[in-house]
Amino acid sequence: MKFTDKLAPKVVRLDFDEKYTRLFSTKNNTALSCRSGCVILREDESIGEHSTDSAEELLIILNGKGELFIEKSEKLNFEKNVAIYIPPNTIHDIKNVGRGILKYIFFSCPVAKR
Repeated sequence: MKFTDKLAPKVVRLDFDEKYTRLFSTKNNTALSCRSGCVILREDESIGEHSTDSAEELLIILNGKGELFIEKSEKLNFEKNVAIYIPPNTIHDIKNVGRGILKYIFFSCPVAKR
């Protein structure tokens, strides 16, 4: 692959204060097929229930303590310095249950054809 002005290696600093900051995406021509962003949740705040649709999602927890709600029936607790995998077509929500902020990076990519 040749790099062009529209798609080239890029470095992004991770010192955000917003609830959601897009990092790389097809929407801003910084990726071919994946999406990623930085999420910051304040105490007792959640991202809101949503689905991965046909994509896989990976969360890298940078700071804080939270709960992952899966399909309204399962709950996983987690703290900083862990990675979380969410399979395609999974309805889920993330909630900050600790003191201070919960900060994580997400990566969402279409499932590769086998």
